[in-house]
Amino acid sequence: MSETGNEEQTEYGMSDSSEFLSEDELPEVDEPSEAELAEMLKHELSKPDELDAPSSEYFAPSAIESEDEAGPIVLEEASSSEDEAKPPDVRSPSQTSVEKKVEEVQEKEEVQMEEEPEEVYEQPSVKSEITAESAGSIRSKSIDVIPDEPRSRIASAEIGRIYPSQVEEEEVYIDEYDVNKPSGDQKLDKFISSLTEVDVSSLKVIRPESEESYRSEMPKSLHQLFSTEKPPDEDDEFAWPNYMLTDRDQIYENLITKTICNSKIMVIEGEHILMRRDHMEMGSKVRILGGGMAGLDPLFGGYVGKGMLTAAVIGDRYEAPKVSAIDKAIEEMTIDNNNGILIIVQNSYENRVAFGLAMQRARQRGILIDMITVSDDCFEDKRPGGAGRPGLTGILLVLKIAGAMSEKGKQIKEIFITCRTILMATISCHILPDQVRIGTSTNADEGARIAIRDVQLKDIITWMIQYATHPCRYFSLPLSPLNKIVLLVNSYTQDSMFLYSATAEIIRQVNKLDVDIERVFAGNYITSSRGERGFTITIFKVHNDELLEWIDAPVDVEAWHGKECGQVPSIMKSITMISKPIEPFGPSFPPDIETKLPHILNYVCRAILAVETLLNTYDLNRYVGSAIARGASALGQINKTNKVDCRSAYSFLKQISVTLEENMNGAIGALYGLVFQGAAEAFLCFSRFVDMEPWMWGMALEGGVKNLICFGKLKEGDCTLLDALVPPLRKYNKLVSSESEVVLDGVPLMIELLNEAKLGMNSTRKMRSQNHIPGEPEVGAYTVTIVFSAILEAIR
Repeated sequence: MSETGNEEQTEYGMSDSSEFLSEDELPEVDEPSEAELAEMLKHELSKPDELDAPSSEYFAPSAIESEDEAGPIVLEEASSSEDEAKPPDVRSPSQTSVEKKVEEVQEKEEVQMEEEPEEVYEQPSVKSEITAESAGSIRSKSIDVIPDEPRSRIASAEIGRIYPSQVEEEEVYIDEYDVNKPSGDQKLDKFISSLTEVDVSSLKVIRPESEESYRSEMPKSLHQLFSTEKPPDEDDEFAWPNYMLTDRDQIYENLITKTICNSKIMVIEGEHILMRRDHMEMGSKVRILGGGMAGLDPLFGGYVGKGMLTAAVIGDRYEAPKVSAIDKAIEEMTIDNNNGILIIVQNSYENRVAFGLAMQRARQRGILIDMITVSDDCFEDKRPGGAGRPGLTGILLVLKIAGAMSEKGKQIKEIFITCRTILMATISCHILPDQVRIGTSTNADEGARIAIRDVQLKDIITWMIQYATHPCRYFSLPLSPLNKIVLLVNSYTQDSMFLYSATAEIIRQVNKLDVDIERVFAGNYITSSRGERGFTITIFKVHNDELLEWIDAPVDVEAWHGKECGQVPSIMKSITMISKPIEPFGPSFPPDIETKLPHILNYVCRAILAVETLLNTYDLNRYVGSAIARGASALGQINKTNKVDCRSAYSFLKQISVTLEENMNGAIGALYGLVFQGAAEAFLCFSRFVDMEPWMWGMALEGGVKNLICFGKLKEGDCTLLDALVPPLRKYNKLVSSESEVVLDGVPLMIELLNEAKLGMNSTRKMRSQNHIPGEPEVGAYTVTIVFSAILEAIR
């Protein structure tokens, strides 16, 4: 029997393996457990004509097989606590003889268990069991950094006073808001039961081997990793050093260590933010902000300093930074700064939505801020949808130019225009054991594949340069004789012999194009998060000599040139970003709607928590459902404590946006935060003295859709939640324009919108996307239909 089947899953798919015993230590079982007895009873009682099954009239996804095709659906109880209310008995009088049969079966099994006791612990068949642990409880670890006395705004700590072993676990939200516990509302419980009545064994299994069993063995900190008697297995995927980048505390320790080696940068306490110590003394200079996912060192932390980045916000492994962390970095950079902030990030879906939402919030606070997304990859991406061409090593030259212009006192508009008019092209290559991939990302994804036995290094470089400079390719950079260029060669691994061999061949072949190579930079500027050998070639066209002056300007950063080292890490306590209450701008809710909002929100949150397992099943990566459930759980907890701001539509939607972004993972939280942020901003067009009108909700929905299109680079047909939002928006606008009376009646209106959302959701079954399972609905679109269905049930 595998351990995975019995582990209690936590929020992150991790489990505590300390509760399991070896086969020799298993206790003898003299009688079947209560769970097995209940299982046998349910098997006898689960006939369709004898079950009082919950109604699924208002929400019945077509992905779920019918009873004739997949057998009767078994509804497994969500809670087994004796203190909780028990559901009514649904047995018919003819079923009383079943108990006698069960006793006979029990006596037979007792004899079998004495001979083969291990059979008692066989894994039962898979059912749609929603447990409290599936929603999980967010646990985070914090490193105790003891500041010097007297306590100052900038706290300096000695190396020996940072103790990785002082890691404590703390609950972020209470588990009392549990979908498995009866809510006291029979109508709500019946609706939740209908959502969980799904046999997940009939769905496609893409990854049969779960990673939770591996994660259960992971150490909790670096201290535990080095203090264990048994050394970590070198073949273990989660052993050092990869484990360090999968834990937020280890990323934080990594940033603190950078301040030990560099006395001119500091860390914002408790955040993944590196910042110049002298950023408040920059005077009239524009501040430059960068950031992205962890695992690409020295990008971005290695480029914080004079002449390049003012601050960098680092996310998790494979995840963009949290919007709240970006907000804090922006607020810190506004101290004694009236000349603006320029965000420069690599173009990716995660960066666009995270930094885009932070920029929108900053502009609402009156901060002068703008953003540049660098998309220098010249490989033609044939994938549908997406955020466009990704950013590669070309961002380093953009940061170099922007930082130099900032040091010279240039205005943000001039820096923005100069960086936007840069001409460059980058092409990437990864050399794997059995093949070569050209046109890849930093993670060796996508690209054209070539058998390695057919090519040599010089052949690979020839193909890459021809592709990057071909005049007939849309994203290439054609070169003419006597053009001035700058070459930047980056190696993904620390292999200097390979790096300089490739650089020499690149220079040799570029010289054949009769161009003038003004500068050559070679090094480990960006590393691969997966560790595969590879390199990138960036060709930068110099269209005026001033660009060379900016590139040659002196810098004081770790990864571009040598710099003075320090011995003491610097951690600054933030004195900004004090939480301020959300102002109730715009029209206020009518009294009858204001009293119904908590009830509606409760239905929505509990419905999403009920389908967490199903959402994970529809997701190829198996985590989106848990991320959405975390946001719903946090929102439900706020609603339970009567802290939801129902004074106005703006304050209500803005609070939902902030809550979801702070409690959901990376880009997913930013994505849903963008939807509700756009919906909230639609009500800022009206005075608080204007009465609430039904057609305003159409503007709110349109605002959320526009945010997804603008910052997420999404469009209808890309197999996203947008496919389930646009059809209801069209229907709503059509009803408003025709002055239909349906708009004034909530129930008929929600039925119309739900039907349109279902049509959009079902259309995603035939679409193709990177993380989408063909034939199943897209997770975001499915979530939209859940929300619409829950609202309908709440107001019915």
